[in-house]
Amino acid sequence: MGNSSQPNIKDAESAFLDAQAEMELFVQEFLDSWYAPIAETSAFRAWSAMPEDARMFVRQTRPEVAQPLDNLLAQGASNGNA
Repeated sequence: MGNSSQPNIKDAESAFLDAQAEMELFVQEFLDSWYAPIAETSAFRAWSAMPEDARMFVRQTRPEVAQPLDNLLAQGASNGNA
């Protein structure tokens, strides 16, 4: 029986690092999904409370930021939350 079939420290380190990376990814994905409703509600409330001229400024200067917020506002309005 050769040494290659025997577990060694390199295999253990590699397995540990793989498991650690997988766990970190899982935790990040879990926290993202856990906090998503809170972040969405906060964004909705902040955007809806912002004066229209400020929202227009954001729409003009950062349309990539304004579009998802406008979508949230429209979705909230259609759900009776506006």
